[in-house]
Amino acid sequence: DELKIYDSKLYVSDFNEEKFKRNLRFFESTLIEFSPPKSLAFLLDESRKKEFTSSFEIEYIKRCENAVRLFLSDDFLSGIKMLKGLGPGLTPSGDDFISGVLIALNLQSMINSSDNSNIIKQIYKTVESGNHFTTAFLRCSASGFLFEKFKQLVDSLLYTGKDEIMQNTRSLFTIGATSGADQAVGFLIGIKRFIL
Repeated sequence: DELKIYDSKLYVSDFNEEKFKRNLRFFESTLIEFSPPKSLAFLLDESRKKEFTSSFEIEYIKRCENAVRLFLSDDFLSGIKMLKGLGPGLTPSGDDFISGVLIALNLQSMINSSDNSNIIKQIYKTVESGNHFTTAFLRCSASGFLFEKFKQLVDSLLYTGKDEIMQNTRSLFTIGATSGADQAVGFLIGIKRFIL
């Protein structure tokens, strides 16, 4: 038996901007349509807010929206601070979002041959915490190491088309109650913030 070793590092070759932008639009519509009900997909589509009804959930939505508004401004680190530890889950939704942002920054470095190491370091230092599980998870994203389902999604955004993107996006939703979807939302918003 040949030993198979998974390589979690992100690689980019033959980048086609047209194809990537087209694939991102489809990825966004797939995220909005199929994300778990309580995921951060409401940051992409207002109508998803109807899933959140308790006063706690409504306050949670407001905090997420304020954090993302800051993240999209020049003061993006304040937005990251607000997102840190925010929301439910073994890895809170806000941390999943931040992980997606870190992956987007790593991808942007490869696409544009730019150096984002300083921004990545700033974000990672802002979110490092006493929670070893979350810190390890975010350290992997900051270093450009992806778990297989996310790497397959990024590959499909770069090189294939609708069927693979749909399949890989929905496969991501099987991670945690909302973790995979929340990470995907952070990745998409991170790409819009730093790439497009």
